[in-house]
Formats: sequence, C-alpha cells, structure tokens
Amino acid sequence: MKTCYQRLAAIVAATVLIGFSAQMIGYAESDVVTIPRSKILTSEDSGVMESDISGRFYFTIEGDRAVTVSVTKYTAENGKNGDVYYTAKDTVLLPAEDGSSITYMMELDDCNRIDLSDPDNIGTVPDIYRSDYTNENYTSVFSISIADAKISEDVYLEDQIIVGDTRYDPQTNYHYTISYVEDQDSHCVSEKKDAVYADSATEKNGTVTLDRTIQFYQPSYDLGDVDRSGAVDLTDATLVLTYYAEQSVSSGNLPDIVVEAADVDEDGSITITDATLVLTYYAECAVGYTGTIQDMIASMR
Repeated sequence: MKTCYQRLAAIVAATVLIGFSAQMIGYAESDVVTIPRSKILTSEDSGVMESDISGRFYFTIEGDRAVTVSVTKYTAENGKNGDVYYTAKDTVLLPAEDGSSITYMMELDDCNRIDLSDPDNIGTVPDIYRSDYTNENYTSVFSISIADAKISEDVYLEDQIIVGDTRYDPQTNYHYTISYVEDQDSHCVSEKKDAVYADSATEKNGTVTLDRTIQFYQPSYDLGDVDRSGAVDLTDATLVLTYYAEQSVSSGNLPDIVVEAADVDEDGSITITDATLVLTYYAECAVGYTGTIQDMIASMR
C-alpha cells in the first residue's frame, strides 16, 4: 500500500494544476500583520501621497480557516460600472498556525472630497457620498468582499465605504472579525456596530473605528464523506474526481460537496490523489477494514 501511495504522489507532483491567482499573506509572530500596499499606492505616477493614505482595514481571523479579501475603489465618473483600481484582489489571509486568532492590517488612500459650498461643483458628478461618521462629501467609495477561501457561498459584501480625508474628517478604521459556527441557517451572518470615536470626531487628529462581526457557516463533516451521507463510498470518490476535473479547467460547474471533506490528504487542494485515497478507503472497508481514512493514510506513509 505504501508503494501505491508513493506512485500516486509522484503522479501528482508531475501534474500541473490550475489554482488561485492570489497573493498569499502568511503568519507572522506579531500582534498585527501589515499587508503590503498595493502598487497604485506606491507608484510615483499615481499621484497618491503619503498623507493620502489614511484608511485602515483590520481583519481578525478566529479559527483555523483562510479567507480571501478583495477591495475595490470606485469614482463618481465611473460609478459602479468601472473600477479605478483594486487595492487588493483575492488576497488570501492565512489563519494563525495554532488555530487561535490573527489580525491583518491593510492601508488605503482616502476618498475624493468635493466642496459643495462651491457653486461650480454642484451637478458636476452623478454620485455624491456621505456617511454618519464623516463631515464632508465624497465622490469616490470603496467596496469590500470577504470570503471563505474554500466555501464560495461564505461571502460578506459591503459597499459605499468612505475613507475620510484627514484634513477635514477623522481617520477611518474598519475592523472585521471573522469567525465560524456550525449551527446557523445562513452561510454568512454579520453585524455592523456603532461607530466608536477617539480624540475629537470633528478634527483631523481624531479617529473613528467601525466594527463588523462576520460569522461564516462551517459544516461539520467526516473526512472523505463529501456528500455527508454518513458513509465514505464510491459516490464520494466520484464526486471528488469530478470536482478535481471541473476545477482544473475552471468550468464553474463544481459539484456541491463539502470541500474540506474532499481534501483527504490535507495538503490544501483537491487533486486526483484525494479521489484515489477515497476509493482506496472504500475498497479497504469493503473487505473488513475498520479504521478511519486518516488511519489508513497514516499507515501508507
């Protein structure tokens, strides 16, 4: 059995898989991990000055699951039909190695302020944004998407996010806390808490923090039982193989399975090795094997 597993590992090692095109942000031994700034914020041609980078997005991951974060800035000229730039697109934030919690910080530039006391500005742009925590009006906003790295239905969306110009408004901090539960009906349950002000909320030296709590649904499962039928069988092996094949060609027609249960070798991806291991376990159980699939895999190494 060990020789068979080694052959499978060699086959997988020689196979080119199509995966995420994402920036991986790893674990660091510090209270807050700073996500590298996007190129638009560091380019000399962008016109973004250091004083413009006044927004802070904090992401606290509680548990042992990775999340992906995408942030987009929109202008009044393009509205929701055109992106100015992606501050971060599908940035993968990894959980703490010990499964506790870890916090990441992303820096953003401020939104574009418009002075409506100037008659020449009235009617010049189609969309003007203002919030309860800002004093000024703006012509650009951010939107954010936070999603579980494996379960596509677990996603949180928020738009019309204003990062205030600190010459007129307090510094803007958003704090997203992401956790997982097994017993909720929806894939995503979120709560927006009241703004918390520090220093002075009306002076440029003040700060405002907006907390959001996000709970994603984490289904309970047994490794290999991808359809949650209560048994690891031929159907599971077929589903894992189908998932691998559809994912490899980016077809979008992925079968409805518990993705975590399909990653039986726990290497972070769904491959032909996982399908073969499920099939092997099914065959072993058919002739009297009584251990778990983890026990079988351990004996093959």
